[in-house]
Amino acid sequence: MVSDRKSPLFRGIILLLLGAMLLGLTGCEKTREEKALCLGVDVAKYQGTVNWEKVASAGAKFAMVRLGYRTARDGAIVEDSNARYNLQEGSKAGIPMGGYFFSTAVTAEEAEEEAIWVADLAAKYPITYPIVYDCEGFTQENSRQKDLTKAQRTDIALVFLKAIKKLGYTPMFYGSKSELENSWETGRIEKHYKIWVAQYPDLPYPQTYASSYQGKHQMWQFSQTATVSGVSQPVDMNLAYFGYNGIELAKDSEPPAEVGPDPEALMAFTETEETVTA
Repeated sequence: MVSDRKSPLFRGIILLLLGAMLLGLTGCEKTREEKALCLGVDVAKYQGTVNWEKVASAGAKFAMVRLGYRTARDGAIVEDSNARYNLQEGSKAGIPMGGYFFSTAVTAEEAEEEAIWVADLAAKYPITYPIVYDCEGFTQENSRQKDLTKAQRTDIALVFLKAIKKLGYTPMFYGSKSELENSWETGRIEKHYKIWVAQYPDLPYPQTYASSYQGKHQMWQFSQTATVSGVSQPVDMNLAYFGYNGIELAKDSEPPAEVGPDPEALMAFTETEETVTA
């Protein structure tokens, strides 16, 4: 873990503390988490240009946006080409936003690097829902992580989650039901952090009222082929067992530059760096 006072993580924590002091001086309070049943979507560039006003009108209570990923072969960190647009437009539509990062980290240092990168991107946007560690495809032959043990993978995930919490966001861990049961030391994770489980029953929610996953979890991804007004492609649907009493302010008071959607997001490129499992 980086502890140098010149490190980005240390500077991020100092900025967070200063922000908290300013909030206290101005009488502002951080949004509070509440027990609730909230339906939401999660999106990446594969959903194309989302009409977030229509998504809000369709009843989405939150949205999880893919912020970026680390590639499976060479370990480069890449921003999702529609991440900023989705955060910008979803926020304008009044939807509480969260985010996730697709990790292939193989060391604690890489996991912390990912957390700092994510927090830097997210800082200019009102992130209310958790920031999520998403790690999949780690047994595939082309994965950088294929030689890691279950314990090593879990250690790396915990570094990311701990760093995200220190940087002022709510951490969450994503995994399919089968992977949570077999591929992670999930008990170590759920002891401290929220769990988002993916399981797709033949009949989605509300016909199937809950996931059959028996472990602790605070969010359930129950479909990956949902149809939602404002989204031209099939989209993941989620049920969160919590909500918030408002929308969190951006941590950076300087507004982000206005961005447009990625016009090439749905063009047919060969891409083998990511695998989604459930």
